[in-house]
Amino acid sequence: MSRFGAFRPGAVLLACSVAWLPLAAQTVTKNLVYAVRGTADTLRYDLYVPAPRVARADAAGWPTPLLIFAHGGTFSEGRRDDAPVADFARSLSERGIAVACISYRLTLKGTGMGCDVPAARKRAAIAAGAQDLLAAVEYLLGKGLPAGCSRSSVVIGGTSAGAHAALHAAFRMRASLPEPLADALDGVVSFAGALEAPAPARGTYPALLAIHGTCDGLVPYGEAIHRFCPESPDNFVVVGGGGLQGCLADAGSPAALLSVTGAGHEVASKSLVDPAIQDRVADFVRTVSRGRSPSYSVTLPGAKAAKCPPSRLPCN
Repeated sequence: MSRFGAFRPGAVLLACSVAWLPLAAQTVTKNLVYAVRGTADTLRYDLYVPAPRVARADAAGWPTPLLIFAHGGTFSEGRRDDAPVADFARSLSERGIAVACISYRLTLKGTGMGCDVPAARKRAAIAAGAQDLLAAVEYLLGKGLPAGCSRSSVVIGGTSAGAHAALHAAFRMRASLPEPLADALDGVVSFAGALEAPAPARGTYPALLAIHGTCDGLVPYGEAIHRFCPESPDNFVVVGGGGLQGCLADAGSPAALLSVTGAGHEVASKSLVDPAIQDRVADFVRTVSRGRSPSYSVTLPGAKAAKCPPSRLPCN
């Protein structure tokens, strides 16, 4: 069960914080292991923790919120320390958020997620990424965090393929976690990600923050066939950020949306390094970790696209 509506104060610990001081230093620890998958995949993370002087600015005594974040790359490429992702993590840490950037299994190496890839393989890749995200939740909340960081609340997120995995983990697989950890998964941040249809119906879900271009030609803003493929014999239809926010709000679940007007899939990289969007994400993670329920829809200016691919908003 989600705990929205109740405040959860933490102990006064100074190693981490929720306050933001611009340009504050942070501690970055790289190449840590959170899981081993057979003999082929050792899964690692880089941990960005706010500096102690940021912690001392937090008079309320809340522990640092934690965001576990997955890079993009069509489940075939990408790294946790790619420049936009590392930039994003450093910037959120300067805003008082601890960020763990994770590696996860790239089960579509050599193929990606194009229209010629069977839907069953795409689904399996998304599920594997989601399993790895949840393994990171279990490891980090169990023993992978320094003192002062929250162990009772976590937000997961990602960009593009990583966002697909995060949405699947939050809305389809959260119950696979032990109950205290499932309860601790309080939010998900999606940069240009989508969830396979149908969108969640009425129920209790983690809070959503979706950042999505309204003219994304790869991952639909609303509901459409995955990648707008000419046909989908496996009926692989997905719902992007614009559709998910409306459906979750309709289901009585907290959901926030930043729509970038006219923008395409470049939102998956460019938004990561946009200071205004970094502010929004930090505020969302902080708000969710304190047991509040953010719900809003904001339109941001973007480039003017000549033509937007057709998708529908299923719950509007």
